[in-house]
Amino acid sequence: MTPHLTALFDSVDIDAPLRGVANGAIPLPSPAFVAPFQDFGFPPACVPLWSERATGRYAALWLHPFGGRRSTFVTCDVADGYYTWEIARTARQLLIEVVANFLGHARLATAVERFAADVGVDVGRVRATRRPGVPYRHGLLDLPEFAADPPLSCFADEAAYPGDFPAGPAARLTPERARTWCGLEVTEPLGAQLLATGFAPLWFAGTGTPSLFERLIDAGDFAGAWCCLNSNGWTSAAAEGALARLADTSRDATLLALSVWRESRPAAVAFRY
Repeated sequence: MTPHLTALFDSVDIDAPLRGVANGAIPLPSPAFVAPFQDFGFPPACVPLWSERATGRYAALWLHPFGGRRSTFVTCDVADGYYTWEIARTARQLLIEVVANFLGHARLATAVERFAADVGVDVGRVRATRRPGVPYRHGLLDLPEFAADPPLSCFADEAAYPGDFPAGPAARLTPERARTWCGLEVTEPLGAQLLATGFAPLWFAGTGTPSLFERLIDAGDFAGAWCCLNSNGWTSAAAEGALARLADTSRDATLLALSVWRESRPAAVAFRY
């Protein structure tokens, strides 16, 4: 792990077991997953922890540095325009989620047991959550680690989700909530509902995004600028410059560490989102 990535993880308190997985010191249970991650490009809020060989989908830390929202853990789907979906609210949940994901694969049984031992997860407790016909993520609600602070992935009915990741019925749409949402977090159906309300933030339009970002910065709306930066309408080069400007203007410690780490990566991939 590079010193710059270590500094970024320090700023958001990523614990030792998850760092070990992200840097490849603790092998993931399946060879379909790669750590350190393979770089397919990723938006500023996304800090990949590992990637899937076949799809390029990341498991990632998703940053929210300016209050109102917590940083969380997501899948970030390169093939789907970097759309994200919350799979864990804490580092502990994410490690349990990995164990639960691969418990049903007989050929990976030894690798799963070894991974669980390395990261301190009790396989028996996780196995007890699995029930026939029930998606494994839904069963994780039986564990105290998930019941008290469940991620969106645990719910078949998004209306039951109590967290702050964009989800739920139209009745939960408010101007205050919408202003904390990034475009890359919002599904097409939810985005359509939001646009129909008439109070969708301007960054959901997907046009003129860099110029809107500049106006938000000039107004001192750093939270809005962050959401704008992680919505559609950017090239990777423009996004890197915008991130550096936001970090320098806000002097936020996490963003400063993020900007330095991103600038230090060799031969960054050019992409759009």
